Amino acid sequence: MQLSRTEAVRAALAATNGTHGQKSVTETSAPLTTDTTSGFHGVSVKALASNTATVFVGIGTVAEADGMELNPGEGVTIDIDKASSVQVITGTATQKVSYILT
Repeated sequence: MQLSRTEAVRAALAATNGTHGQKSVTETSAPLTTDTTSGFHGVSVKALASNTATVFVGIGTVAEADGMELNPGEGVTIDIDKASSVQVITGTATQKVSYILT
């Protein structure tokens, strides 16, 4: 039986498996976290609704030209086992993202 995303998050948090947080995004590509905790269901990344600019997300070093675009309030789930493998960048001032690894 496959769990829904909500069920997977609840199960991971109950089992204390995974990690979450917020990251200030700058004009330099940087990982979401340096925590190398492994998850089972992927990493969800969401640009905060209060952002004033676009954030770009990718696996490894990312640039505005090749990252997945997240406008304020938008999110994406990436099927990867470490949040530290996901990097973010913005072209304008400091923005923020939230993330959860399950």
